[in-house]
Amino acid sequence: MNKLTLLLSFFLIIEYGFSQIAAYSGKSSPSATASSNASATALSRGAGLGTASGSSFNSNNWTTTSTAGDAITNNDYIEWALTANSGYTVNVTSIEIDYDRSSSGPSKVFIRTSLDSYGSDIYSDASVSSSGEENTISSLNLTSANGGAITFRLYG
Repeated sequence: MNKLTLLLSFFLIIEYGFSQIAAYSGKSSPSATASSNASATALSRGAGLGTASGSSFNSNNWTTTSTAGDAITNNDYIEWALTANSGYTVNVTSIEIDYDRSSSGPSKVFIRTSLDSYGSDIYSDASVSSSGEENTISSLNLTSANGGAITFRLYG
């Protein structure tokens, strides 16, 4: 089985300071938390993935070919979104992301957003470790429309 375990922590700079707004905490049905003037959706899987067993957000049926286009075509992604309340925008400046994979899971991952219709990578990792890793994607400047959302997809 092709499995990728994913632990995500997302941070948002808001007018009132630095606040963690969404995190997956090891449940098979992840939940999202809300912050002042913004909300987050729980992690979900694209139609190409199945639910794998385990104590974390494990997914199986990942496309393991070497082309990113196959993962996109096959809807092999994990998705989450941040939505601003009316009168506000979401501005993402960094993302901390933790993940690992099984020996048969995808060795490459990349993240795209709805801001450009998932057209370009905001992050890629060409050698995903099977013993886990933590990465910070910094120097981002992702801003939603007023009252709008930013949806993220991690493809494998």
